[in-house]
Amino acid sequence: MYDDYIDFPPFFLFKMQPFQMVKTNRTSNNIMVLSPAMNVDELINTWPRTIQVFFQHRMACVGCWMASFDTLEDVANNYSLDVSEFILALESAPD
Repeated sequence: MYDDYIDFPPFFLFKMQPFQMVKTNRTSNNIMVLSPAMNVDELINTWPRTIQVFFQHRMACVGCWMASFDTLEDVANNYSLDVSEFILALESAPD
């Protein structure tokens, strides 16, 4: 409908919430929002480099059957971590 008039992504349609950061997966150029509501399994499958952050915090999330159900906020609360600091650590995971 608007394809003839808009030649850029309509960023005004995205509602950003606290702690959300936009990251780009360099291999597939997918844009995904990293937020406390993100599923752990989805994060690990999209950005495998974040696995090391879970290991550094001595978390058993990688390979856990609950990873399909838990969000980043759930995991941070279960391991007594600050949600925003945990998300920053995931974002700064090296390639």
